[in-house]
Amino acid sequence: MNNWFYNSEKKRISLYLPILGIVNKISLKSFLSFHHLEGVFNESQADLSKMIKGGGFINEIIHISSIKIDERGSYLPFVPFDAPTILKVYASMSIFVTKPFILYLYKSTNNLTLHISVIVQPFNYL
Repeated sequence: MNNWFYNSEKKRISLYLPILGIVNKISLKSFLSFHHLEGVFNESQADLSKMIKGGGFINEIIHISSIKIDERGSYLPFVPFDAPTILKVYASMSIFVTKPFILYLYKSTNNLTLHISVIVQPFNYL
């Protein structure tokens, strides 16, 4: 997966995505057990007394993420910019997504994948 990011390049495009909503629910219990953290799931082995009065153990850990893409656009607040602006027109290619695709959100400043999903049935094409 590192090759995806290493070999990618920045390019201005006009991207038309279908309206979609994704909810991803993943149990992390097997992942943490694989990395030798299974003790926190065992009542007789777990020592969470510094976090929970009287101690305790973890029954399940679930990670849930969701993304919604619709016509409303960004939820970021508008920040006015008073300096003169220069309009640049870029040649860009248009891409209409109508077939299954992989959606990933990547933060390049931290080299961090924020979300990855496989969209197998896009709907509501533009």
